[in-house]
Amino acid sequence: MSTPLGALPPAHAMTDTLSIEVLIGIMTTLSITSGIRVMSPDSPEIGHLVAAALATNTAWGFVDGVLHLFNEQVARTRERRQQEAFVACASTEQARAALAAWVPESLQDTLSDAQIAQYQQSLRPSLTGSAALLLTWADAAMAMKIWVLMLISTLPPALPLLLVDAPLTAFRCSQAISVGIMFFLGTRVARWIGVSPCKGGALFALLGALITLICLLMGG
Repeated sequence: MSTPLGALPPAHAMTDTLSIEVLIGIMTTLSITSGIRVMSPDSPEIGHLVAAALATNTAWGFVDGVLHLFNEQVARTRERRQQEAFVACASTEQARAALAAWVPESLQDTLSDAQIAQYQQSLRPSLTGSAALLLTWADAAMAMKIWVLMLISTLPPALPLLLVDAPLTAFRCSQAISVGIMFFLGTRVARWIGVSPCKGGALFALLGALITLICLLMGG
């Protein structure tokens, strides 16, 4: 059953970025550790593979966190320039055209000329100063969360490789855990967009199974 529009989480509760980070971490771990299938149970290289996956996800988590901060800064600067162009428009037609660059068309079409002019007036005071363009501690916390999640995402698919003696069985357990995590991620995204969590989880799990199948066909 779909979630009523009023019950949808606010925009700051968006989980798609973090879900993608976890997905990338899981797939990176699986790709690195796929070599365990041809190793003997006592091979010291099993631990080396897990360590390599951990190091790779740690590095990429840091890179993604920094890129998140960069993207936030670019997006805010661009939005400020668009708002300044909108406020500077002398005619309603120009203002409506400028507004179309950063406001959904479905919303723009519902605004009257008087409302657009009023919005220009109300927006003008907020465009003084540069404080709104600066990154905040919340942005830094989000970047850190991306880094930590990328690191933590290594552990669930890696643990069977360390705990199960038979390498092939361990790798299959790792793949199964990864698909289960995909189901969980799907339920989170489904709740955010207001559709059935079970359907969203099933679709994500199907995606995970499809990716795993493709990896198997390619020798992974």
